[in-house]
Amino acid sequence: MLQLSSAESRADEQTSDLTDFRNGGRNLHYVHVNKDRMGRTCRACHATHGSDLPKHIRESVPYGVWNLPIQFEKTETGGGCKPGCHQPLAYDRKSPVTYSYK
Repeated sequence: MLQLSSAESRADEQTSDLTDFRNGGRNLHYVHVNKDRMGRTCRACHATHGSDLPKHIRESVPYGVWNLPIQFEKTETGGGCKPGCHQPLAYDRKSPVTYSYK
């Protein structure tokens, strides 16, 4: 059964245990949801009625008339995606990924 993240998991910018979706202690649910403009809901990335996919991450997300691929890959300590909405990014709970934007 799919157990959705609690409101707590999305409310804290830093955490060590509320969610596995974090880069070191940076809560990536917080990053995606808590935006004044273009914040996302759970169903933007998660299959809301369950799935056989890792972490119930959708294969693609609807965007207007298109379906943008997510291309999520789970690792032992994190994962990453190569979606149509931002550049490919990885995250790791134990060894945080350093992002350099050009």
